[in-house]
Amino acid sequence: MIDERDWVFACRTPEAWTAALIWKRGQRLGALRAIRGAAAVSYFLDHGAQLDAIVLHPAFHAWLHRFKQGAGGKRGLTDRLSEFSGFAAAAALAGGGSLTLEVRLDERGRFHLHGLARYLDLGPRAARASAWLRAEPDLWKLRASSGETLTVAADALRSGRSVEGVGTLPLIAGRMELNVLDPQVLAVFAEGRGAYDHKIAALSGPAAAEYIRVLREAVSHVGRFDVVLCEELLTDIRVLVPLRNRARLTSVSSTYSSLQGAIGLSHSPDAIVQAETLIHEFSHNKLNLLLEMTALFDPRSPSEASFYSPWREDLRPLRGLLLGSHAFLNTARFGGWCLERLELAAAPRRQLAVHVCQTLLRVESALRTLASHGVFTPGGGRFLVAMTAALTELKKEAAKFPAAVLAEARAAFDAHRAKHKGLDSRRLARVSP
Repeated sequence: MIDERDWVFACRTPEAWTAALIWKRGQRLGALRAIRGAAAVSYFLDHGAQLDAIVLHPAFHAWLHRFKQGAGGKRGLTDRLSEFSGFAAAAALAGGGSLTLEVRLDERGRFHLHGLARYLDLGPRAARASAWLRAEPDLWKLRASSGETLTVAADALRSGRSVEGVGTLPLIAGRMELNVLDPQVLAVFAEGRGAYDHKIAALSGPAAAEYIRVLREAVSHVGRFDVVLCEELLTDIRVLVPLRNRARLTSVSSTYSSLQGAIGLSHSPDAIVQAETLIHEFSHNKLNLLLEMTALFDPRSPSEASFYSPWREDLRPLRGLLLGSHAFLNTARFGGWCLERLELAAAPRRQLAVHVCQTLLRVESALRTLASHGVFTPGGGRFLVAMTAALTELKKEAAKFPAAVLAEARAAFDAHRAKHKGLDSRRLARVSP
């Protein structure tokens, strides 16, 4: 049984988060079982169904989503099913099994073992070539139609150590990988279906190393802040994709409904900024999972109406306000911890304090709109009450900040509200055409 109050911050019992992951695995495998006629799919269901490293990887979700969206005729169906070979091969490697499949290489001649952060690389001359993979418990062979071949010991491939012809995706923490190569991941970013259409940044050498270094420090901050939340984040967020920051904002980031468990994130030299962004985007992933598992909004709730958003320039539906409130409540809590526990210079400390106070004002405004205009299920009502209670506690701590900080935060909040004064409390909702 789901206790929605568990989902405001880190789940209070590990069983709650474990149950959610089991549910997610079941949903994905159920969708896969509905697909017939592919040897790779049958092999995976027989040998890989319990391998969460693969089933819960964002690439697995992306493949299912794209298959469900339509295969584009018989040729498209064949292409989509052939793309699943990387998951079957990953299951064969993880389980020490035997598998023979015809596969297709990517635009650089690589064959990806989705979920294991490894790929076989035959080089550009084998770009987009068909190939035969023969995987045995002790030896793997890959032969492309263009003539290139690769033979590698299964133990060497499984160990993760450096092997000629085998590539490894950089790991940031746990199983969280820096991934700008996997075609299943890249396809989603190419479609540009996130909240913002940011382009992928091509990082290499020192730039990639610095990106990873700061993110590792950011994950360390999250772990010190809330070890349970960090464990949840690391089991859910498996892929980070570097983004360009052309607008030169503090940070740009995005998540995609068709790539659950992945975050697009620009570089920042500030580990606190990166930690806040990780928490923010993970909160979106987490609440979206809860919304899949159980209804928070009653069917009578106005799903077609849009409302003033205190952190955006455009109007947002109630679902968007709920997602934003939840994410910003979590980042405000993190910001308060940073102010209490980390040694910060005077200017950054003041800036962060103003940011935390302004965030709490924004969450308060959004929760007020949700309470006034939303219709919730009993579980949704419990979730809203729990968020409101958490906000009250954070506001008590923020009230101790210097008066000048509180005044600056209030002025910034009021300025945004005044800019959108046409959306006052009497004319807050707008029904979309």
